[in-house]
Formats: sequence, C-alpha cells, structure tokens
Amino acid sequence: MKRIKSKTQRKMHKLLELSSLEEQKALASLPVTPYDTAVKLQIKVNSDGLIHFDANRYSVPLDFAGYEVTVNVLLLLR
Repeated sequence: MKRIKSKTQRKMHKLLELSSLEEQKALASLPVTPYDTAVKLQIKVNSDGLIHFDANRYSVPLDFAGYEVTVNVLLLLR
C-alpha cells in the first residue's frame, strides 16, 4: 500500500473510504436470476426455410415455411 504523506491527503483518503462504504451499504443486491434482455419478435419463415433479421438470413426447419415464428433476440451492449 502506498504511504499517504500529508494530513490533507490522509483526511481525503479517509473521507473517500467512508463515502465508499456508505455507498456500498445503500446498493441493492443483484437479483438471483439475470434480467431477461431478449426482445421477442414474430417473423414469417419464407418458402426456403429462412427468416430475415437485421440484414441477415437465418435458417429454420423447412417444416416452418409459411408460418410465423417467435424469435428471441438478445441485446448485447458493447
């Protein structure tokens, strides 16, 4: 640990430690199950067994051709 030299630095360091502890006590705990960030969309499967989403094509079983399917899209923050 780095040594704190002046009285002012020591006081500031102690103040920051106390405020950090108070903030930690005020924070809520994380939920047991993660928050569901999926967006559910209804997309029609074309005759080739493909769905179109976000300028991409994804294959699904050909049995679903002509039907609407529910797609769960996960939102990933970068």
